[in-house]
Amino acid sequence: MSRIVLAAVAVGLALGASVRADNKENIEAAKAALATLEKTKDAKERAAAIAKLGKVAVAGQFEAAKPGIPKVMDGLNDKDAGVRAAAALAIGQLGPDDADAAIKKLAELLKDKDDTVKSNAVKSLGSFGPKAKSAVKDLQAAKKEIGDPQNRFSREIDAALRTINPKKPK
Repeated sequence: MSRIVLAAVAVGLALGASVRADNKENIEAAKAALATLEKTKDAKERAAAIAKLGKVAVAGQFEAAKPGIPKVMDGLNDKDAGVRAAAALAIGQLGPDDADAAIKKLAELLKDKDDTVKSNAVKSLGSFGPKAKSAVKDLQAAKKEIGDPQNRFSREIDAALRTINPKKPK
């Protein structure tokens, strides 16, 4: 019996060390992404750095990624569609304190020329859940413009609307 306990303790310690290593790796990745956003003019590098900040937040290291929120918000207005698309997805992963500003900008991006930008904006609006109620009309207008309820983008809008306005049990 004591061997089982010792084995369990050893596994627990190994897992704990692994989690700490992952945390450190994510913190370093967030710092590197922030440094990239401060210095680069290259759109692909900016998009990759913004995407990394979103992934770091999803991995549980929100505090490490949080300083990048202003740069991600700036990315929503970038002239490059790749940067806008990365920022549209990342802002939903980061869940900024000023959700209203992010939601307003994401709703505007539903009219973007780039399909990936629009799709990522829909996904992020859905990730805000009921906080994104102000975007419901914009989502419905985007769906109406598509006209095809079986269209992938139309289905993404439906999924977002379900998370924004979940049905309450009777």
